[in-house]
Amino acid sequence: MPKRSRLCARDRPDLIINCAVVGVDASERDPGRSHAVNVIGPRNLAVSAARTGADLVHFSSNYVFAGDRLDEKPYTIADLPQPINQYGKSKLAGENAVRDFCARSFIIRSSWIFGQGKSGFVNETRRQILAGEPMEAVTSVRANATFATDLVLRSLEVVRQGTYGTYHLVNAGVCSYYDIAIEIARLLRLSKAEAERLVGGSHESVASWLAPRPSYTPMRCITSEELGFAQMRHWTLAIAEYLHEGKQSELNQKSSSLENL
Repeated sequence: MPKRSRLCARDRPDLIINCAVVGVDASERDPGRSHAVNVIGPRNLAVSAARTGADLVHFSSNYVFAGDRLDEKPYTIADLPQPINQYGKSKLAGENAVRDFCARSFIIRSSWIFGQGKSGFVNETRRQILAGEPMEAVTSVRANATFATDLVLRSLEVVRQGTYGTYHLVNAGVCSYYDIAIEIARLLRLSKAEAERLVGGSHESVASWLAPRPSYTPMRCITSEELGFAQMRHWTLAIAEYLHEGKQSELNQKSSSLENL
């Protein structure tokens, strides 16, 4: 029996949350590890949850979709997943394993998550802009950006509501990586001319990505709408709050350091 399964059997939790993941390019480099973490792991947790009567929250991704639709409508749970890279394939297989083995499950698909303690595009872009480093940001890939704090709060609401199923939990609004970079520059008080000097737009074909990315994967949550949940706030508002939190945290750290002198 896997270690996590033994822990579940011993501790008999009411709720299991699966956040473990092998990311997009890492999955392309090591499909075996990707399958072990993104598929076998959720399957084992689902079996354990079913045995102990626990609820299971499993986080998945917009990358289960192909991103090739031409009508520019958001993807819903009514759309057929057709992943185009190893990461998306493994996340879809993990979803299916959870559905097969645990009826008491919440499958939560999200997209482009940013937040404290998470390396990624938002944090790296902020660093580069503050350092005055020119950068390129992809214009040809669009999805939803999601603030981790908002995702956690909505996920807790979903669990408390108690309706099992698949959810698309993302901040409102469609954006590209370029849109995010320009918005970060604006929030950091750069002029439009300064922002455009530092941030160049590029096509995904020149990005240093190993795995192909789906070009258009905004999502809409039918399940949330049916249950009466309000749409999550716009991504620009979420990024503004996040950057403010980061600035305040830095000021607090500097203040603490001065007090210790």
